[in-house]
Amino acid sequence: MDRAYVKLMRWGLMFGLSVLLVAGFYFHAEFYALGLYPLLVIGGFVTLLVVLSFRIVMTGEIPRGRPSGNLVFPLGAGNAVANGGVEMAIVPQRDEAPTVGRVVRAMYPTGAEFGRLLVLDATRKFLDDITDEDARMAGYNSAQVLLSDSEMRLRLDVDTFGTLVRFRFLGKKT
Repeated sequence: MDRAYVKLMRWGLMFGLSVLLVAGFYFHAEFYALGLYPLLVIGGFVTLLVVLSFRIVMTGEIPRGRPSGNLVFPLGAGNAVANGGVEMAIVPQRDEAPTVGRVVRAMYPTGAEFGRLLVLDATRKFLDDITDEDARMAGYNSAQVLLSDSEMRLRLDVDTFGTLVRFRFLGKKT
């Protein structure tokens, strides 16, 4: 039901934009009196706004540009990230954490990209202070399991801190 509502709203917005575009043709005749250059500048700007509006309505998001970094996930965690089971990554202190609001590449250790992520939050925390909820968001059953995981132990030193990067999966790379 919720998905049908969103689709109906998008189609309604597209219809509204289409009506606005057709109304523009009616007022377009008035612009001829201003001359060619104002017609090109104002018409080009209005057309740009309409095209961007259609893009936002169809995708449901504002375009964010190229990815600005990488988050590397173990081979088994990639599917969990894509399915929404993992919403957080823990980045070691020695690695640079991505900036909030940026899009980053989701990658396997082999270097293969499997999707794009929008960084929602980046919080620095001592690794001993990681809660069970933080660990569950990162794909572990508890904080104890996270800290005892052999792959995580190789990447992290529990006496230091790391960055907890919360993200939203945007989709597969295009």
